[in-house]
Amino acid sequence: MNQSILEQKKAEAARIEDALHTAQSVVVVTYHNLDVKTINGLRKSLKENGGKFEVAKNTIMRRALDEDSVGGLDSLLKGPNAIITGSEETKILPIILKFVKKNKDMEIKGGVIGGVYCDPDKIKALSGVKDKEAALSMLVGALSAPVTQFACALKAYADSLPKQAA
Repeated sequence: MNQSILEQKKAEAARIEDALHTAQSVVVVTYHNLDVKTINGLRKSLKENGGKFEVAKNTIMRRALDEDSVGGLDSLLKGPNAIITGSEETKILPIILKFVKKNKDMEIKGGVIGGVYCDPDKIKALSGVKDKEAALSMLVGALSAPVTQFACALKAYADSLPKQAA
C-alpha cells in the first residue's frame, strides 16, 4: 500500500478517534439511499446542537473505536454506516430520532450514551430527555412519587380514625 494513502487513513482514524474521545454520545446509524442534500440538512441541525455526522470506511472506524475503546460499537459496523457524536449526552438524540422518522432510509443501530452502551430502543427512550438536569429531575420525581402517595395514604388513614378526647 502506498505510504501516503496509509498516512491519510491513519490521520482519518485519528480524527474520528478525537471526535469519539470528546463526545458524550455516540450513535451508529445506517444511511443508505440518502442524498447529499438530505444528509447535509442533518449535519447542519446536528452542528447547531453540538453534534457531528462522521462517515468513513468501517475498517477506519474500527481502528478509531479500538483506540478509544468505545465498547460494543465495533460489532455494529456492517454495511454503510455513519457515526453521530454529540457534546452532550442526550441533546442530539431528538434530532436523530426526528430525522429517522422522516427518512426511513436511515436506521439507528446502537450507541454509547454517557459511557453506557444503548440499543436502538434505549436511544429512542432517551431522546425524550432534553439534558442531564431534566433526567435527574425526572428521576427525583419518580422516586418521590411513592413516598408522597404513602404519606397521603397515612394522612387519610389518620383522618379516618376516631378522635380521642385529651
